[in-house]
Amino acid sequence: MMKKIRKMLKRQEGFTLVELMVAVVILGILAGIGVQQYGRIQRQAQIAAHNANVRIITNAANMYIMMNNKKPESIEDLASQFSQDVPKPPQGLFPEVKDYTLNVTENNDGIWQITVTPGIMSE
Repeated sequence: MMKKIRKMLKRQEGFTLVELMVAVVILGILAGIGVQQYGRIQRQAQIAAHNANVRIITNAANMYIMMNNKKPESIEDLASQFSQDVPKPPQGLFPEVKDYTLNVTENNDGIWQITVTPGIMSE
């Protein structure tokens, strides 16, 4: 009897349907986790890029004010402060926003308030 079972097991090639189903389920779970992590990491990268853009625009506005003794009227006035083009919001983070907007005001004490919209985001 044992010899017959051993012979049958030796002739068996491939995997059973149950083994294949278990493998497919495990792969599906791993793929689902991977997709979730990818989406989260992608959003974090977009937020980091956006926050860097806001800081770059704010610093460029500060430099413009110090060099010209007046406020910039728009972000395009700051173009000479950038080594490349004026930064744009990351695609997908703000679907309704195409460009950053800049608002610079001076209070009674002579202190400049620089606001970039959309502003800094937290993760």
